[in-house]
Amino acid sequence: IPALLQLNYLSWNLMDWPDVDGEEMARLERSAYHRAVELQPDHPEVLARRGWEQFEIHHNWQEAARLFERAVAAAPADPKVLQFAAAFAHQVNRFDIANSIRLRRLEMDPLCVSCMYRLMRGNFILRDFDEALEWSRAGQEHGFNGGFMTLMKIHLLRGELDQAMQVAEQWSPTQGRDALLAMVMHSRGQEEEALALLASVDRSVARTGGRDVIAQAAAWMGQTDMAFEELEVTFGEEDYQHFFLVWNDPMYDSIRDDPRWHALLEKVNLTAEQRASIVYNPVLPD
Repeated sequence: IPALLQLNYLSWNLMDWPDVDGEEMARLERSAYHRAVELQPDHPEVLARRGWEQFEIHHNWQEAARLFERAVAAAPADPKVLQFAAAFAHQVNRFDIANSIRLRRLEMDPLCVSCMYRLMRGNFILRDFDEALEWSRAGQEHGFNGGFMTLMKIHLLRGELDQAMQVAEQWSPTQGRDALLAMVMHSRGQEEEALALLASVDRSVARTGGRDVIAQAAAWMGQTDMAFEELEVTFGEEDYQHFFLVWNDPMYDSIRDDPRWHALLEKVNLTAEQRASIVYNPVLPD
């Protein structure tokens, strides 16, 4: 199918192109996507990727919902379509929809460890930590070796500080491990040591999972101004569109009433009023 050839060609050949940098790869991926849209705009996977563009780039949530609904109706058993449709539901807090889609994917593929991880993550966002741990264990039993940050935060929120520390110590130093350790130390009452460790974290860490972790730690530790300073760096004018990826994380609960939080949500069209207005009902066959 011409559109799918365009969409999948790059992923098939990534390992053969070790010298292509991230910026060039992103350009090639955008080119392949736009070519796929030209060739077959109504192919289910293309519809799903069009929905993702509306969702991630333009923050036109209702148009994204419409495209995902069309994609699921056209191909309710396509794993990539279902992956996109569930991810969208997750980000707009429709976890009943997200979980039902991911459970359907598991029915189709009982070894889908990414489904298990996302069910873990979804239940974590729902604050159902027992269910989240069950999905974490299921993923590990099937060979999934990831989700450490979410697992650490589950233990932290359950008051299981020794387990939280053990998991935090496995995290990468370049992705904000010391910020995670500071969170556990704060919960143990080691306030001065926790603040000193958080202040020492290398702010040059990668944005993905780096500065955001520092912001979460600051929020958890009651350092509200620091949390927003880190959020403004991580999700400033250049990357503000990616704030939707983390806005519903429980670690930010202590700062949600701050006007600066509302301002960040406005940037990505995700205020409570805007979320409530999104109509999204993808239909899966019985």
